[in-house]
Amino acid sequence: MADRARLLTVVAATALLLLALARYGMIDSSAERTVVATSDGPAGRATAVTAIRLAADDGPAAVRQWLRTQIAPPVELPAARAAALLYDLDEDPQDNRRLRLVPTARSVPKDRAGAPDGWGEGRIWPAARGLAPGLAGGLADLHNRYAAEPELERLRAGRGFGPEPVGLEPADALKGDVARTLFYMDLRYDGADGRPDLRLTAGHSQDSDPSLGDLCALLQWNEADPVDAAERRRNEWIAKRQGNRNPFIDRPEFARLVWGPECGAARP
Repeated sequence: MADRARLLTVVAATALLLLALARYGMIDSSAERTVVATSDGPAGRATAVTAIRLAADDGPAAVRQWLRTQIAPPVELPAARAAALLYDLDEDPQDNRRLRLVPTARSVPKDRAGAPDGWGEGRIWPAARGLAPGLAGGLADLHNRYAAEPELERLRAGRGFGPEPVGLEPADALKGDVARTLFYMDLRYDGADGRPDLRLTAGHSQDSDPSLGDLCALLQWNEADPVDAAERRRNEWIAKRQGNRNPFIDRPEFARLVWGPECGAARP
């Protein structure tokens, strides 16, 4: 009887997770349609079977593989169009005439593009760390492109992200945004097409390597700076134009499932 109660608890909890995933568009309906019901009829049994299957196969590699299938094939936009979208993607939440810049969260007028005290286009995962031209190589991916401080690369100085002075530490309001962008890049650009395999590491790597740290700091930032309305809005805009989503904005807790063991972190 106790075993049955524990099983029902696991099923209920996992079914709630499936409901949340379906709400955020992360269930791959082309692979397996999950029927959700509260009755004891066939639909309820179908949900229980699916929930148990996922709960029993949720190691980091399995979760990562499943998440990778949720990233729809993206559409590459013309370079000028993609750059122009930053005017909308990175609006200051407090003033739509201005942009909020990475990594400082400084707010500047939109019309100051290219000015020394204005803004430029920057990439969270730097080009020098394994990106290749085009969308397949990651260089054109809108999820990685932000309105940035003109001196972003000087501020970065070849470092990864993490506490200063070893890493580049963004403003508190952007720490989670940066972390979730890097999680997406590691997941999306996995070397499956013969290009470099981008990897987040628990330590620090050379500037020319297709890897970036500090993974353990990123996991902490992901939880300390939750997804906000501006980040959700950005994800929606990119999904409508580029055609794919960042699953770690929809479900940030998956980062701990995928990478937590590398930092000795207990799973939630």
